[in-house]
Amino acid sequence: MSQTYDSIIIGQGLAGSILAYRLLISGKKVLVIDNQHHGSSSKVAAGIINPITGYRLITNVLLSKQRECSLRLYKELEKLLNQKLVSELKQFRLLKSEEQASFWEKRKNHSTYKDYAGDSFSSFEPFLKNDFGVVEIHKTLRIHTSELLLNLKQWLIKNNSYLVQKIHHHKIEVSTNKITIGQLESQNIIFCEGYQVRHNPWWKHLPFKLSKGEILKVELDRPINAMLNWRQWLVPDSESGKTALLGANYEWGEFSNEDACNVTSEAREYLMMRLANNTKLNAKLIEQTAGVRPTPTHRYPYIGSHKESSNVFCFNGFGSKGCLTIPYYSSLFADHLIKNTPLPEDVTRWL
Repeated sequence: MSQTYDSIIIGQGLAGSILAYRLLISGKKVLVIDNQHHGSSSKVAAGIINPITGYRLITNVLLSKQRECSLRLYKELEKLLNQKLVSELKQFRLLKSEEQASFWEKRKNHSTYKDYAGDSFSSFEPFLKNDFGVVEIHKTLRIHTSELLLNLKQWLIKNNSYLVQKIHHHKIEVSTNKITIGQLESQNIIFCEGYQVRHNPWWKHLPFKLSKGEILKVELDRPINAMLNWRQWLVPDSESGKTALLGANYEWGEFSNEDACNVTSEAREYLMMRLANNTKLNAKLIEQTAGVRPTPTHRYPYIGSHKESSNVFCFNGFGSKGCLTIPYYSSLFADHLIKNTPLPEDVTRWL
């Protein structure tokens, strides 16, 4: 393995993996150093790209551009890795209040929503109650993140671009011209550490709110062929539709590395209760997983160089929408690193 690189990337979650791919295919020498992304939300994420989200049923102005960029990249990676990574889903959203039904009436006729807002239904199986209606949301995608990360890891290994190692920040030497970690040297270092960024001396000032999420893999008493959304969601996880993913909860706070991965009976009981209170489906637990999301306190991720060390970079803060936003922002960031094109102020202002 070469000991000199253009970029060293810390973290092989979705952000680090996709950024490494973009730089490598551009001819750059890259090394990804990973501690097996312990507690990473990428590792356990359901990978849902949902065009209309939240209680107010909103989208964002960049959605069309970000979705197009994401779909193009994931299809490119499907060919490279010879692995199915993208599934298109039907989605049916249960409206929970008169106010929410009013939001939908306003959204569905707006030009921004025309490609995503589908039909409305006065009732829809297998939802338990339909007092305010059910709506269909088009162009929902699921990215198979665990398969993607595993296959990209193998691809990085084949390209001599992967190293398993726990990095101690105080052992990273930063000078004007290079980064040194033991015998390794690089022009720059890029931190894609997810929630572990809170231990990073360069980036611990960034305003994050950490949220732990847990997801259940369940066996259903009858199959489903679409995503069901009632604030929590149920997504088919097999061709038969009898196996599904049920998620997710949000637990806000600080988490040790051990706590980040530990599943809880409270989350399991809460998600099962929400399923029973909103659908007619019965489910048996197969597996439970947990991870911590690095959620920024504002709408945009943190991307760019440190104000005092121009070769120390951050690429982090994608929260629960990483499958949608990482392909788009990794393209902008790769161009910044290679061509010195400017980054949007929205992603650099906090650095």
